[in-house]
Amino acid sequence: MRYTERGVKSWCVPNLGSVTESTCTITSLNTWSSGVFWCESGSGEYSNAVNITVNDGDVILESPVHPVTEGDSLTLSCTFRYQETNPNPKANFYKDGVLIKNETTGEMTIPT
Repeated sequence: MRYTERGVKSWCVPNLGSVTESTCTITSLNTWSSGVFWCESGSGEYSNAVNITVNDGDVILESPVHPVTEGDSLTLSCTFRYQETNPNPKANFYKDGVLIKNETTGEMTIPT
């Protein structure tokens, strides 16, 4: 979605949902809703871009919704769409295709 002094140029309506003031509300997510999103002020300044991925799989890796600053710790969570059929939150975490940790809690914290 893009806001300019000449008005709203929005991909939000009708493709994703509705626009109220400066908010695009996505009402029905699909995998094709995934993409890189950012906003632009009326004076032409841009926000940081965020990559939003809509997952239709049974296992979802949750990461922070905000940028991570060097030196901060980071917690990743592995959640299951159908928690009642898989009550054991055990998860294996990989980085660049290499197993880095087995966790019985379903969460992994990367320390500072």
